[in-house]
Amino acid sequence: MAIASTRSAPIGLVIGCIIFGLGSLIVAHVDIGGWAMSFWRLAVSGIVFAVLAKIMGQRMPKSRRAIFFMRYYQGRF
Repeated sequence: MAIASTRSAPIGLVIGCIIFGLGSLIVAHVDIGGWAMSFWRLAVSGIVFAVLAKIMGQRMPKSRRAIFFMRYYQGRF
């Protein structure tokens, strides 16, 4: 697993803040409901995080407790 250097952390934070800020601009200018917008923001972010986890070599949890809480917070039981 690759470990990011401490020099790249501030750059990542700035890029993340910019992307996070752009999300609210998109919400303000798109003519769909709030529920639909939250669904699509979550769907897109889930894909982005899955791709980043794959690139960085992050594995999914294997313990039953972690999987339970992951499903609980997703709304699946």
